[in-house]
Amino acid sequence: MDKQLEEKLAKKGVYFTHLVKELVTTLVKANKPLSVDDVLIIFSKKKFFPYKTSLYRQLSRLAKLDIVEESVFSGIKHYCFVFEEDHHHHFECDECGYVEKISAKNCDDFVSKISRKIKKKGHKTTSHSFVLKGLCSKCA
Repeated sequence: MDKQLEEKLAKKGVYFTHLVKELVTTLVKANKPLSVDDVLIIFSKKKFFPYKTSLYRQLSRLAKLDIVEESVFSGIKHYCFVFEEDHHHHFECDECGYVEKISAKNCDDFVSKISRKIKKKGHKTTSHSFVLKGLCSKCA
């Protein structure tokens, strides 16, 4: 893991156990949301076998620190590294469940319009998330 990233995360209160280092490194390299089962498969190839409950506990802690984002795809929680990244959305294939990160640079006007409508009703927007659904190139 990059030393500079490790220092920034340490300032946010992240303790770098072997599990946390492997988890963050895996999520950064994946560049897409991963389920706990996906993470366990990657870890097993490295001969690293943490308990599933430990993974969930660390991912939950990292999500509370805004380092990891939790999303649900096909009824399964997935986790994506988001610390100091540009905001993004996701594409999910209806057929095979493939998930891909998509840049949100062109969504600002759309989000602002919706946020204004919500604010008129007395609500306050704190974040947003969009999932585009369809068929990936393999399933289309």
